[in-house]
Amino acid sequence: MRVHSHITFSAGLEESQAMLRAIGHEKDLDSSMRLQAVNLFTDSREYEILMTELRNRGIKYHELLRKEFTPAELGAAEFLWMISGDPWGYPEPQAPPGYRQLCYDLSTACPICGNGARQKAPFMLKKAPPSRREWWMLNWVFEYLVTDRIADLVRQRGFTGCEFWPLLHYKKKVEISGWKQLVITHELPPMSARTELPIVDQEPNPELEKLFGEASKNPSPCPCGKRGRNLPDTMYYDREHMACFKDFNKSAEWLGGGATTWQMKIISQRVFRFLREQHLDTALFTPIEWV
Repeated sequence: MRVHSHITFSAGLEESQAMLRAIGHEKDLDSSMRLQAVNLFTDSREYEILMTELRNRGIKYHELLRKEFTPAELGAAEFLWMISGDPWGYPEPQAPPGYRQLCYDLSTACPICGNGARQKAPFMLKKAPPSRREWWMLNWVFEYLVTDRIADLVRQRGFTGCEFWPLLHYKKKVEISGWKQLVITHELPPMSARTELPIVDQEPNPELEKLFGEASKNPSPCPCGKRGRNLPDTMYYDREHMACFKDFNKSAEWLGGGATTWQMKIISQRVFRFLREQHLDTALFTPIEWV
């Protein structure tokens, strides 16, 4: 296992260029803005050099860390957190009344932060997903779209905790042929108290505020617990709850930071092997730990 770091910092063009040149990452320079971003492993020499440069120059930086596991480590895990996937498209309509009003039961959402709404109707799309892949992640809602072939295989394997919903053409209001939404229906008990859910950064970032205005500011945590908590470094569950797990699961917690949060997706080793077998394991995966 290695730790991957996504580092953002703000500096003048020449200073940024010098620091990125020192680690052989000049190609990462964005000459159109002061805010720069670079991805490194924390055990690399390049990471050590950049951290030293940032500290010596007194430059503030923001760092997001995630663990990256070997195939053997992933293959030994009983359950895995499926963090992302290949993104594509957006649910429609984007303009009012909007897909949230049409596709979600807003009465189940928190009246303060708006998070927690349950999907009640199929998503509408402008067109069918591209055929070059059989498993996509729909932008904004982080739900998975699969071909009928994959849906049939999931049913044949008897995987539990999921079902399939149609996808609709936004304008024609007819079903999109060949595709389904994989809907995870099973919700887990809360994570172990050992899981650390960091509060989103409340410190303003002047560079991001220039680019995105008020939208760049993270809101304060909501009393409902569904807004303001970021993704954990490690996800722990109490071993006594292992019997509650199915092949497809979603967390009781709503996480992600910022104004909008989602339930995390957790799969069994059986599903992970299936994704490998079908060459669909392009998401980020992290083993679940037990206490």
